[in-house]
Amino acid sequence: LDNDPTNANAYLSASEAMMDLKLGDAAIRFCQQAAKLQPESSEAYANALVLAGGLENPNTGVTVWAARNLLRRDW
Repeated sequence: LDNDPTNANAYLSASEAMMDLKLGDAAIRFCQQAAKLQPESSEAYANALVLAGGLENPNTGVTVWAARNLLRRDW
């Protein structure tokens, strides 16, 4: 991320690393940043949706954000 803060794939990779460390909230934030950089890609929204559902205290706002973005596009 330090080398290229505009690379959405780097944020998705960081999100996966956070998932491996069981840091769901951080992983979601990386997904959200990836989506800001590359809103036409479904991967960040889909990952965030899965992550939000897997948290001990599910984040409804993230679930709604991810679902809306997945459903409003013609993939």
